[in-house]
Amino acid sequence: CLSLLSQIQRAATNDDPYADDYLLRFETKVLGYRQEMQQLVDKVNYLYSEQIPAAFHMENSVSVEPARYALTFNSQLGYQLIFLFLKFDELACAVMAASHIALMTRSEASDWIEAGAKLIRQCFGLVENYRHSGITRRDAIENNARYKAAIKRMKYELSPEILSGEKRANFAPVIKNASSSEAEPEQDEFVESGSE
Repeated sequence: CLSLLSQIQRAATNDDPYADDYLLRFETKVLGYRQEMQQLVDKVNYLYSEQIPAAFHMENSVSVEPARYALTFNSQLGYQLIFLFLKFDELACAVMAASHIALMTRSEASDWIEAGAKLIRQCFGLVENYRHSGITRRDAIENNARYKAAIKRMKYELSPEILSGEKRANFAPVIKNASSSEAEPEQDEFVESGSE
């Protein structure tokens, strides 16, 4: 998914309006899903505060040896996806601990984890459906054969706001032209997961 987001980012940098459309849709989804994931975490934390007696103290569940992954990507929205995943990791740790101390049944814990996992899968699904259009906004302005073939291949037409570049994702890259510099190189990031 991160690799595909990097491809979409590069295409948007090269003035591909379909890539811009994908980035805008992905941004809307991932930011919305981050809020939904936080709401799930907040509900589990509320369950702890309501159900655990004041005299009972316990530490948050953490992994003694968290999994560590090297990630390479150049998409700002890739970071948003990682933040969503890490929030899911936080949810999973809290839910597994709640199940362990009998605040919820195994079946209820499974439902909570599935609710969080569904948000991540929906983000993946949006990105997995990406197809490179092979056009630029110049093709759309000229309404040339390449643009018409792209509409047929992509199976939808873009709105005038997307085609003009007026409407773009908040985290969309700068569109490269003769005077702009190259896009930033990909960087290695490290992420620790505690629910492994």
